[in-house]
Amino acid sequence: MKKIAVHFLALLCALNATAAENLLRNGSFEGGLLYWHNINTNEQRLVRDAKCGEFSLRIEKGNPMSAPFACERGKNYTVSFFVKGDRPCDVDVQMPPSAREDAQKAGRIWSREATKSARVGTDWRRVSFTWAADVPPSGFWPNPNYAVQIESHNGPIIVDGVTVTEGDKGTDDYVPRHEIEIVAECPDLPGYGGAKANLLAKDSTARVTAHVSNPGTKTRNVTVRWQLFDYEGSRPIGDAIEKQIRLDAGKTVSETLPIKLIANGCVIARVSVSDSSGSDCSDLPLTSLPYPMTATKPDCSCRWLPGS
Repeated sequence: MKKIAVHFLALLCALNATAAENLLRNGSFEGGLLYWHNINTNEQRLVRDAKCGEFSLRIEKGNPMSAPFACERGKNYTVSFFVKGDRPCDVDVQMPPSAREDAQKAGRIWSREATKSARVGTDWRRVSFTWAADVPPSGFWPNPNYAVQIESHNGPIIVDGVTVTEGDKGTDDYVPRHEIEIVAECPDLPGYGGAKANLLAKDSTARVTAHVSNPGTKTRNVTVRWQLFDYEGSRPIGDAIEKQIRLDAGKTVSETLPIKLIANGCVIARVSVSDSSGSDCSDLPLTSLPYPMTATKPDCSCRWLPGS
């Protein structure tokens, strides 16, 4: 009996040691297009033709790029994902440093030498590519943060279940970051055009959407919680709002609640999800101007204090 216990413990430790950890956020696109960049909605869009969950990314053309993820300098990292095409075609993948200038200097972006490719057909196929996180640091790029860029140059493709793991071995399936996954979004952000700077008005009410997905095979009843925090994400501001939702296996539920911005400046809108066996959270910075915009024409009385 003692030998059986020892062997079981050794096996458990081995399984834990080899368990893959996905470094990428929203690799299954259940959180929409959040944490993905270079997105042109005329060229890339979400579709309900998914291998994992309900949504996948269709790339007509262009090269969408993931949000940066932290690596350890000198180690190898492997990018794995499901992909298929409207017809047989090639998928090109790069893993450049998150700073464009450093990526270009190292030849890790927009070059054939940095690109790894695979031939894909009209059925889902899992592909994997490995790179070393070996680009030297710079003053502008001191930490080894990288990104994944995916492109097809000879036909539309659909991508799903993107996973980034440490080591030379890819994953046979999508690896969720948590047993329940959540991504936060604010549909009321005004964007950067027209000098809006993506800022909200003072005392405004912002809608915060929680995209909650269940990558598992069992239905879950979970608690979703909305709460504002200070800009360091440590001190709660105002009361929390909770809602109970049912998450069917492989499904995604999006819930939106209004939150009053009772503090000026930058705050963190944190949405979290939990049940008896797992949890996840997502932080979204929201910023409101403490003062309304002043007159656009010069006013000499605003430049000098009385008596100066």
